[in-house]
Amino acid sequence: AQAPLLQMFGAQINLWGAVFTLGVAFMFLLVFLLWYVLNYTAWGRRLYAVGDDPVAAELSGVPVTRMLITVYTLGGFICAMAGWVLIGRIG
Repeated sequence: AQAPLLQMFGAQINLWGAVFTLGVAFMFLLVFLLWYVLNYTAWGRRLYAVGDDPVAAELSGVPVTRMLITVYTLGGFICAMAGWVLIGRIG
């Protein structure tokens, strides 16, 4: 009852007869943002290079260790946001 952020993510939005929570809308926005970043930025291209062949990426000048740290940090942040959305939807 005292968590305004969780209550905000649980708020419902009615679009064209379908009911969504604000958390679901936030996750759709996050997916679109990550799609754009992975396809149209240098960071995304470096990430694809590291995922395909880390040794070749290292030889081409990509900081592989730094890329892996940022990807794992971003993954942890996304998991935390998904947990907030889930708790907001349930509670």
